[in-house]
Amino acid sequence: MKNCRSIHWCILSLFLSFPLNFASASEANTAEYLEKYPYVYHLVQKSMWDEALKTNTTYFPPTYTQDNFTHATANPDFLLTIGNHFYQEVKGDWLCLRMSVDSLAATGVQTIFEGTAPVGDKEADFEGTDSELFPHILGGIHPLAVLEAHVVSRNKSGRFLAVSDVISSMTLYHIVSQKELETLTSDNIYSPLSIALEGYIHFSKLDLIMPIANDAYIDREVLYLLQVTFDEDDEDLRWIGDNPDYYRGLDLKMVEKKLEFTRGKDGRWLLPEGLQ
Repeated sequence: MKNCRSIHWCILSLFLSFPLNFASASEANTAEYLEKYPYVYHLVQKSMWDEALKTNTTYFPPTYTQDNFTHATANPDFLLTIGNHFYQEVKGDWLCLRMSVDSLAATGVQTIFEGTAPVGDKEADFEGTDSELFPHILGGIHPLAVLEAHVVSRNKSGRFLAVSDVISSMTLYHIVSQKELETLTSDNIYSPLSIALEGYIHFSKLDLIMPIANDAYIDREVLYLLQVTFDEDDEDLRWIGDNPDYYRGLDLKMVEKKLEFTRGKDGRWLLPEGLQ
């Protein structure tokens, strides 16, 4: 990069250093995505960001030399997934930096939108990213580019739970047949057999619903999807890896939506209307 004769060749060489499986978004797709998600978010170790603020210098993440850019996300729904996939084992306090493409550009840094990419040696093989675009910041983050630094909440095991003023709750789903919902509900409290056997109700994120429905519930006649939003500090909601379990009977007043599955021509369940 030091020997580049012009900025154009510098940018070209930077692009060529990216893995070939990157797919850059068109300007039209990027504009559409920015209209939907106007901010760029980056999870950062608080100690590193505090040092950047103290010295008023540009922050570069630990994997910048290997990745050649700073990872970020525009869709805030992926923040906790990203934190738990890449950084759950990293101890200490974390922040979430909120920026925009314009605020980054004002510090001389370009942002491009592409598909997922590894963070250092760890692959970005988490669920739900097939159609997502992610902002890749072609440089570091200067304090002047940051609109706000949000506090990240984690539990004792290091799991990322919430981002202040961005994500304070999580929406999860439970699959249940009509027969089971009717026969296992008493006084408006639904208690499936898993309560007696294991002590909890299985919940899932939306991206895992269809594999579960067509594996464990393919023989049910009528199938429902219950949507419930939990507070970050709900003590009855506990996680084993990426699996959320609810350690009590479900008060059906908590259910925001009860959606019915339909079957496709091949007999397999389809995602309920309104979630597609």
